[in-house]
Amino acid sequence: MMNKTWDAIDKMAYKVTYNGAKKVYTPFYPKELKALENKVVELPGYMVPLHSGRNHKNFMMSVLPVMQCQFCGSNGIPPMVEVTLKGGAIKFSEDPIKLKGKMVFTKDPLKGNSEIQIIDAELAK
Repeated sequence: MMNKTWDAIDKMAYKVTYNGAKKVYTPFYPKELKALENKVVELPGYMVPLHSGRNHKNFMMSVLPVMQCQFCGSNGIPPMVEVTLKGGAIKFSEDPIKLKGKMVFTKDPLKGNSEIQIIDAELAK
């Protein structure tokens, strides 16, 4: 599943600063990833539902199938992006899918959205 887009996504990091005694984590987008901002990208991967149900219009997408991820629960999670489909919802599948959509970065991910999003996404062939 790994491609140049996932490679760039995987380079995202966090800058740690302090507001008094409180740690503040701010997303840092390296130049390879920043170059993809507001561009249409194709991304293969696995659906990770955000809500229960069979059909999903908004979900996370991972480079690895979460059900089989050897790292989940121990060394963090694989790279993921939040996806919002352009059309209707699609049925959940454990099989990989490929999407095409516009990559955007969330200005304030602490308000509930993923740092990296694919919006207006459609299934790609």
